[in-house]
Amino acid sequence: MSTFQSPGTWVAGLAITGLLIFFVRRDRLRRLPPGPRGWPIIGNMYDLPLQGEPVPWLKHKDVYGPISSVTVLGKTIVILNDLQTSIDLLERRSSIYSGRPIFPFAGSLVGWDQQMLLAQYGEHFRTMRKMLKSYLGSPSAVSKFQPIQELETRYFLARILENPANLMTEIRL
Repeated sequence: MSTFQSPGTWVAGLAITGLLIFFVRRDRLRRLPPGPRGWPIIGNMYDLPLQGEPVPWLKHKDVYGPISSVTVLGKTIVILNDLQTSIDLLERRSSIYSGRPIFPFAGSLVGWDQQMLLAQYGEHFRTMRKMLKSYLGSPSAVSKFQPIQELETRYFLARILENPANLMTEIRL
């Protein structure tokens, strides 16, 4: 019996063919903005820039328009290349696009999904954000720190007056 006639070879071949068909059809069924066609499984991994250079994404604007997308290892990245489009999508339709990533281990299993950092957008998240804003974002909360800010500003200016050449080292972010 030759290698190609064994049942294991046929099963493995059918499984690989089925997986390839699944990945190719799945990408075609999703409604995404236009973008370069990727490879099965790895997607557009080779289209990503190496060190945060924005130039490849600017080319996408000329080819695919103000909104484009790439898929890398099953994760879709939507690229917004136009200020007005970004404002329309992220401000005016923020309730649609305000989802947050889900971390199953830290969220569900450990129970941190109720903390503001990992909470999904909803009533619980809005309540926590409102409570936090009352302590951090209100003018009365900010006014409590004004004397400390003035004192530190005076220290900073005194250091700059002593040695103006060290301006960049004195700026601590």
